[in-house]
Amino acid sequence: MREKQCSKCKKLLPLDCFTKDIYQKSGLRPSCKECRKQKGQKYYLENKEKINRRQKKYRTANKDKERLRGKIWYRENSDRKKGYSSKYFEEVKRNCDYKRKFNITLDDYDKMFKEQDGVCGICGLPQIMRRLAVDHDHKTGKIRGLLCSGCNTSIGRLQDNPERLVKMMQYLQKYNVGAPKCR
Repeated sequence: MREKQCSKCKKLLPLDCFTKDIYQKSGLRPSCKECRKQKGQKYYLENKEKINRRQKKYRTANKDKERLRGKIWYRENSDRKKGYSSKYFEEVKRNCDYKRKFNITLDDYDKMFKEQDGVCGICGLPQIMRRLAVDHDHKTGKIRGLLCSGCNTSIGRLQDNPERLVKMMQYLQKYNVGAPKCR
């Protein structure tokens, strides 16, 4: 997979993390989608009232044009309503997120998922509602494996400290020995 460096965040990202730009030599914008999104959000927050006034003024002056534009978009994007293309965009976004956060691709994730037989690396249970989280060392950035959200959250709360885990185990053993099961 070919990659390109973002002009803003300086990260090396897959090409699908960049929007097209016919005026650029590479055919892609110099900054990644995420950086452009952040820039747009910042601009919107700083100029919210001005933007809303301008849009409202345009819409009231061009009601028929806006109504027609909406009908055309709805007709041309009927597949989006059915969710066909949303799966593709979701996959592209996940690939960009994995590359940006963990420097892995979706293929790398799928490989780890198969190596772990689709279950959490700690408790061995499959994740039902969400994908398994990518567990990594926050100091080194090294990926350790895939975890369910419960185990991933627990490790985060323990701050990757094994001593805390030992103390927690001792505490649970102290109060669970011979104790009746709760219902």
